[in-house]
Amino acid sequence: MLKLLNYRIVSPLLIGMLGSQVVASYSSLAVEPQSTINARSCAGLGNSLTKNDIELRGSRLGFALDANTMGTAFENFALDSLRYPKNAKPYYSPVREAVTLNSSEGVQRNIVPEAVGPVTVAEYDSTKGAITYIQTYPESFFTEVKFHRGPIYLSSFQHQIIGYVDVASRSLAGVAPSSLGTRRPTAGIEIVTPSDGTIALSVITTANEQRVAIYQRIACDAPLTPSTTDMIVGAQVLLNPEVYGNSYPAVYRGGGIVSGLK
Repeated sequence: MLKLLNYRIVSPLLIGMLGSQVVASYSSLAVEPQSTINARSCAGLGNSLTKNDIELRGSRLGFALDANTMGTAFENFALDSLRYPKNAKPYYSPVREAVTLNSSEGVQRNIVPEAVGPVTVAEYDSTKGAITYIQTYPESFFTEVKFHRGPIYLSSFQHQIIGYVDVASRSLAGVAPSSLGTRRPTAGIEIVTPSDGTIALSVITTANEQRVAIYQRIACDAPLTPSTTDMIVGAQVLLNPEVYGNSYPAVYRGGGIVSGLK
């Protein structure tokens, strides 16, 4: 099951709430170089793969290299590697609707994420060896797969990305009250891309303003079968840790299993 887990450890020496919303300044927002994000996502796996690398694999497998065919094959690979069930439910975004009202391509009212899951907040008391608090917020973590080279902006794909941020901010985790204090959840989005797909600073800044965590996953060479058509989706890399305040989320997911274009 797709899940983002935030938790804290309660012990004689309190380790702060991981995932809490502490006031942070975004004026000096620092984003890691893409090469660092790629290395972190593919750590312990194989080399990160560019869009061209993946197209070469698609060619060897007999796929047509048009955008629709390769985009679908890459999406199927990502969902299979991560073992995520495919989502078909649309989520309404009033912001996306507003910014596409006069679009020549037509108004876009919804997003349809590739996968949707909950955000869970839990507290673990090490003195008792037990979880002492747990609360799950369904439909608050969203996965998008993009077979894309270059920056991904809020306006990309008919303003789809701003729709994602809007929908996440309106989710059950996104609207949870500040009165929850350290137990307040944070909605999230993860975007799976080749290694030459990048998330624009404007996306991260807007996500911070809306209290939405942004993760990126990279397509990687399979560790035991490098340079074949096998691939694996790398681990989540959190692009805006400041959205959680002074502490990082405690648990975010590692890489998937070996798969390939489908």
